[in-house]
Amino acid sequence: MSDESSCRASCAGRSGATLRPAQDARQLDSSDMTVDEVVAQVLDWYRQVQGANKAN
Repeated sequence: MSDESSCRASCAGRSGATLRPAQDARQLDSSDMTVDEVVAQVLDWYRQVQGANKAN
């Protein structure tokens, strides 16, 4: 158990270990959405990004 604890402590100190959303990340509140609605929204966002990338 101490090996895992020391590994976690070591990893937590690295700058790359800090979890932060990307600058262009989108947040989706799915509290009042069905699974199908969530999937549709995520796919819509994906298609928007792909379309923007093709235009460049």
